[in-house]
Amino acid sequence: VICPLKVEELQYSGEIPIVFLIELQEDGSYNVLDLLNSKEFVGRGKLGEQFQFQDLSVTLVSACPDQPIVVQPFTLVVNSLSNTAKELSTILKVETTKLDKSLLNLKCEHRSRHQASQIVNAVMNSYQNYLKNYHTEIALSQLDYLG
Repeated sequence: VICPLKVEELQYSGEIPIVFLIELQEDGSYNVLDLLNSKEFVGRGKLGEQFQFQDLSVTLVSACPDQPIVVQPFTLVVNSLSNTAKELSTILKVETTKLDKSLLNLKCEHRSRHQASQIVNAVMNSYQNYLKNYHTEIALSQLDYLG
């Protein structure tokens, strides 16, 4: 059984997409090759530990931690924030409802229902965090005004 890798944490502030070949070893270490630059070696990482390269920081883990690691290659494609936003804007629709303009209707058209659900949930969590921060700032400025 070939067990896939899972991205546990990812941060990328670059503007150019990255395509890496991850060559996984039995001990959980891996070599990283840049597929866009003639398979140039760019570093070595280990599952569960943060790997950094230029504007990229990523932590890879096994999706099946109870199974032994199989030596195998993986491709990691990381897109820029700008390109990701453009892609999401084509599949994610946000509209106000007709009866109550304060309610938003989110629709995500993706071939994978699971992926569509994750996108909608991430947008909802992000918006909830925005509202919490906004209301906290308003409350603090009101307290400053009263104090």
